[in-house]
Amino acid sequence: MFKLFAAVAATAILGTASQSFAGPPVETMSVPVRIADLDLGHADGARIALHRIANAANEICGGEPANQDIQGRQAYVGCMKTTVHDSVARLDSPEVARLELGAPAGVTLVANR
Repeated sequence: MFKLFAAVAATAILGTASQSFAGPPVETMSVPVRIADLDLGHADGARIALHRIANAANEICGGEPANQDIQGRQAYVGCMKTTVHDSVARLDSPEVARLELGAPAGVTLVANR
């Protein structure tokens, strides 16, 4: 597997598409995620990569809000899903993508670009 790319940037776009047309510019954040030490072709390496991406997404999304904060929790969950999914897609690792989607072992995911 490739070891050339030392980090993948987990990126979240804060705001919604409808706000971007009517309001101020959308803010973009990124957090480097170290993956050069992992073999993304194997389940263990992919699992660690996904965990690191989720940790970076948590940082970008502002940390998990209290259960009582329903709106904050909805925004956080949406931010986490989008950030993790977009980061995994940019990583272009079938094994990490399989784990993110919860597909069983032995399933190969194929994407069209």
